[in-house]
Amino acid sequence: MAKPADLLRLGRIQTAGVTCLTATIGCILAGGWKGLPDYSLVTFLFEGTSAQPAGPWLHLLLLTFLGILIHLFGFALNEYVDYDLDRRSKHLKGKPLVSGAVKLQEAKTFIMVTGALMIFLGLTICLFDIQASIIFLVSVAFGVMYNVKGKRIVGSDFLLATWAGLFCLYGGMTMTVEGGGIESINPIRWIEWIGEGVLSPPWEVHVAALLAFGQVAFNNSVEGGMKDATTDRKSGAKTIAVFTGVQWNKDELELPIPFTAYAIALKGAAILLVVVVLFLEWPGIIIGVLTILMLVLIAGTFGVFMFHRPEGGRKSLLKVFSMHEIFTFWLPVALFAVVMGWFLAPVVALLPVVWYIAANQLLYGSAMAPRV
Repeated sequence: MAKPADLLRLGRIQTAGVTCLTATIGCILAGGWKGLPDYSLVTFLFEGTSAQPAGPWLHLLLLTFLGILIHLFGFALNEYVDYDLDRRSKHLKGKPLVSGAVKLQEAKTFIMVTGALMIFLGLTICLFDIQASIIFLVSVAFGVMYNVKGKRIVGSDFLLATWAGLFCLYGGMTMTVEGGGIESINPIRWIEWIGEGVLSPPWEVHVAALLAFGQVAFNNSVEGGMKDATTDRKSGAKTIAVFTGVQWNKDELELPIPFTAYAIALKGAAILLVVVVLFLEWPGIIIGVLTILMLVLIAGTFGVFMFHRPEGGRKSLLKVFSMHEIFTFWLPVALFAVVMGWFLAPVVALLPVVWYIAANQLLYGSAMAPRV
């Protein structure tokens, strides 16, 4: 029987600190820390009671737990689907399924349980409101499509990126929906609701959703494509990295011009979006400087792994990727620190880092480079 630690490794729990906050950040940017939503499970349970002041925090915690379930479900499904590919790689012998620490049937059961809990909680949080429920279910569908067909379609990374953007938007929508039944599927009513702001969380939520979309696309297609280039090429995977000719020559990584240009364009688009937001909505000197610092650190680490890769091959590359991911996550937190509030912003910024380091240390014995 699989140990709990092996199931957590299967679900890549070490990176759940970011995923679990995707919808939570959307909710926070829509005012989720200031009061109860107009229509939600927590509102139904807490409104008018002495526990009402704790309601907003419980709503945020439920969204965070939902993110953990989605993370465990998604990565376990990905590991299950990629089992035949992973077992051919010398770098992936330590994975739970490949090593035999988790049996295929145990993985299947784990996927079904986390999936059922995920769907139930995602729909219950918004009390089955049609608008929020559709956004949630569509996001899940895109995530499942990626995990099932991921490396069989060039560019499928954008399926997963769409999940991230929509899941962030769902978090914001849990604060703005007013409860719509089956009749609310009417497209004309949707147009009316958009005009009234019912289906449209604050602009900060949309920017965060776009940044989530861009980073997941970058993380999966660029960073993932680089580290897994050899395995993907041998297994016949159809990734952007393989398609453009990325390959390892012993411990040296060769990046063709088309792949480099693609990576620059993807990362450049995210940086440009933040620069435009700073130009249009300057947040003040402190927040502005912090945001610009994050942009510099992101550009610096990007330059390291794209143009001046560290010695040590794949393992050293993973450490640089880790730093780049941390700075990239901190970017929207810095940009929207005032909206989040001076208490929540540091908590949101530090939670994924503490989570990542602690989980890696406990599960893999290394704070910054898990054996994946």
